[in-house]
Amino acid sequence: MAIKVFKLIVLVLVFIMLAMHTTIGEKDCYNEKFLVKAVCHNSIKLSGPYVPPNDPCRAAVEASDVLCICGIFKAADEVAISMTKFVELAKDCNKPLENPVTTTTTKSIIAMGIYENWHSVHQ
Repeated sequence: MAIKVFKLIVLVLVFIMLAMHTTIGEKDCYNEKFLVKAVCHNSIKLSGPYVPPNDPCRAAVEASDVLCICGIFKAADEVAISMTKFVELAKDCNKPLENPVTTTTTKSIIAMGIYENWHSVHQ
């Protein structure tokens, strides 16, 4: 009987661990990421030049934890949005990323480094 109860408890714990959306210690900002990507699409889309944020976009970014959002970007996000434009968007909304190198994928890190150097020279 005790073994069956133990197995049931283990099964429940495994289910809970698999069902949890976040890992221990990770802030859940997936809804913020979704909102910023949807509301700020014109500013962070891959094609075309960077477009400064409109008021709804600015409000969404200001209410979000942009560092957390950067931390949960995946390679699939790089196909949909421009990481360099995301960095610029954060700056325009007074939420600059202090150290974007530690927040995204390697491909984005290289792009951001190039963008940051180019942008500081051409302002």
